[in-house]
Amino acid sequence: MVADEVRNLAKRVQTSTDEITTMVSTLQSGTRDAVDFMQESSFKADECVQQAKEAGEALAAIAGAVAQMRESNTQIAVAAQQQSQVAEEMNRAVVSIRDVTERTVVQTVDSASTSDELAMLAGELNAAIGQLKL
Repeated sequence: MVADEVRNLAKRVQTSTDEITTMVSTLQSGTRDAVDFMQESSFKADECVQQAKEAGEALAAIAGAVAQMRESNTQIAVAAQQQSQVAEEMNRAVVSIRDVTERTVVQTVDSASTSDELAMLAGELNAAIGQLKL
């Protein structure tokens, strides 16, 4: 009877040992899976850090380009304002030239009229001198 109990106890010990071995194997497998997952997560985290760094550099480049565009736009606006002022000055100069030209035309017409009158007076004077000689 003691031998039966020893056998039963040995069977239970064997069964318990098998269960413990299975549990340990399962635990080791789970641990390996966890280590693999952590390594993969670490790798992906490194990739995310690299991508964030590249995104930061890209944003810095974009900010620099925007600043250059803003500067260019400011320079274009200043140049456009200067061109507008030059155009206004040219317009005033053209108006002034037109006014001088109109006055010159009036003076030319007046001079022509005066020349015609002088020619007529010269003719009359010539006729008067011609009568005096006779």
